[in-house]
Amino acid sequence: RCQAGTPATLGSPEPKNSNPLCLNINMRVLWAFSLLAVVANVSPATSDDDAVLSLVSLTVSGAICNDGSRAGYYFVPASDATGAKHWLIYLEGGGWCYDAPSCMERWTSAKSLMSSQGWESTLRLGGIFSTNWQHSPMYNSNKVFVRYCSSDAHMGDNATSTFGFHFRGRRIVESVVADLVQNKALAQGENHTVVFGGGSAGARGAMVNLDNVQGFIARAGAPYSAQLLGFLDSPLWIDEAPFIKSFPGFSAVTKAVYAFANITPAVDPRCLSLYAGSEWKCIFGQYRVPLLSTPLILVASQYDSFQLGENVGHRPATAAELSYATDFASRTRAVVQELQTHASVFSSACYSHSTSLDAPFYTVIVQGESMSDILWSALTGKTGGRWVDPCQGFACGQKC
Repeated sequence: RCQAGTPATLGSPEPKNSNPLCLNINMRVLWAFSLLAVVANVSPATSDDDAVLSLVSLTVSGAICNDGSRAGYYFVPASDATGAKHWLIYLEGGGWCYDAPSCMERWTSAKSLMSSQGWESTLRLGGIFSTNWQHSPMYNSNKVFVRYCSSDAHMGDNATSTFGFHFRGRRIVESVVADLVQNKALAQGENHTVVFGGGSAGARGAMVNLDNVQGFIARAGAPYSAQLLGFLDSPLWIDEAPFIKSFPGFSAVTKAVYAFANITPAVDPRCLSLYAGSEWKCIFGQYRVPLLSTPLILVASQYDSFQLGENVGHRPATAAELSYATDFASRTRAVVQELQTHASVFSSACYSHSTSLDAPFYTVIVQGESMSDILWSALTGKTGGRWVDPCQGFACGQKC
């Protein structure tokens, strides 16, 4: 059994848990605080240009949150006829949980990410959701924001309760697409374009589901397919040993979730074959993104604040921590430079994570372009560019 040897406190020294198989309690508290920071990142300040979306509850069997309440999404239709064939489907971020104690901690500290009880009837969103054409190419499109309440990065479909919770993220995503086809006219005509993506855990979910979306549309009975483009903001976890010993590492928690959430059916068989015996790599950014076949935009900060915050325990500050961060940045640059030609890359040298729901979507510039600019280009078929900040030094990016 896992027992906490000392009470968990933020910033406390390594716990005295003698069982090496246990992901320690202090780490779960740190993860919970980091989770709240990620949620804060996707709750930007409001603007007159924000889109206002209304809640749609799902009634499909199995499309449920961790606590069994109905999952749902927020929707606003296109603002004009020009935008009627364009769709933005964005999966919400917010970490995940990976064992019974971490799930109970999440239930205590972030219940809105595990239950739809108490969700607002409307939601205001900016950044990529902006209604200002100067800020987002999706300004007049049909906009969909898939709320996150499954704690599995929108990947799982475990029909049995685990740790007292349901993990049905993939079922929710497919149910949202089906509802859009059957009730909102997605792919009911020719030449529909879908930007399918998300931020943080939402981006990792979009990464795993991206190549399956055309199948979701077809299974929902759509008479046409759609042109699909991925927009993945901060899914690129790098498989690097943590700087601190109290964090088990991103690979360890990924293995744990893969073991219980029934993710395998969502994964490309090519990936499963390539990583036979280490199938968890098929939901880990460094290994999964290079195998995606759908055209996409990848946003990957070289100094990803979530990954470095977990691996270091805080913002890097000492010489040793900064050296670790610099090596992390180098590995990130190496991965993104080797991606396939249908993947566009936006990689700033900012200490940031998942900023596409706020002003950085159109204000942060790398080699003359913003995320918004690159999305404009990709929607006209121009993919494969590399906008990778070449500056040297921790968080040296401009306009971060």
